[in-house]
Amino acid sequence: MMRKMWYNAKVALTILRKWEVRFSMRMFFMLVLLPLVIEILANVISEWLIRQADKRDKKKQ
Repeated sequence: MMRKMWYNAKVALTILRKWEVRFSMRMFFMLVLLPLVIEILANVISEWLIRQADKRDKKKQ
């Protein structure tokens, strides 16, 4: 009986650790990687828009 309880506790701790790792990975993604990806994407889009505007200006002249 005691071994079974110890085993169940060990399994529960393993499951909790997996959840903690998943949660910490999500937080890392949300707080670090996501803002970086958004910033890079915004820079790429703004550069593309600037190039498109330059092309239109050249066509008008």
